Amino acid sequence: MSAREDGPAPSTAARLLSVLLAVALAVVAARGVYQGFRPYVLGRAPARAEELARYLLVWVTMLGSAAGISRGEHITVTVLTDRLSERGRRIVMAARDAVLVATCGVLVWYGVAYAQLNGAQESAAIEMPMTIPYLAVPVGGALIVLIVVVARLRGRPVVLAEGEAW
Repeated sequence: MSAREDGPAPSTAARLLSVLLAVALAVVAARGVYQGFRPYVLGRAPARAEELARYLLVWVTMLGSAAGISRGEHITVTVLTDRLSERGRRIVMAARDAVLVATCGVLVWYGVAYAQLNGAQESAAIEMPMTIPYLAVPVGGALIVLIVVVARLRGRPVVLAEGEAW
């Protein structure tokens, strides 16, 4: 039985994030089809479709990283941790979580700064504030920090891959 089958049911927030990601990917796919269809059938390339797809992919990447961490779907290499004692594994996992939180903290800090710096600029085709695409980085980083901190407060490290144990 896999870790996901015998673990707790996904939270409402995790399900909402999955639905949001599915909708965003569906929009990206539809825009990709439209982007390929329009120049050959209508004779004009759609600039807005390409720009929207690009910004949505940034959001999908950042939110998808958080969703993957919350579900234990990231790839991990356990060669070192498999050979460690229980105490050694706990130390390595705590260090890993600390590095992950610190890295995502940097993403949040600088992501907010870049979003503020580029807030007055508008995108070329859609003419939306560039704050919106730039906010994907700090929002995704903050979600990852939240997931790791909540997991630690519950007394367990974040499971990044199925089968990864203390």
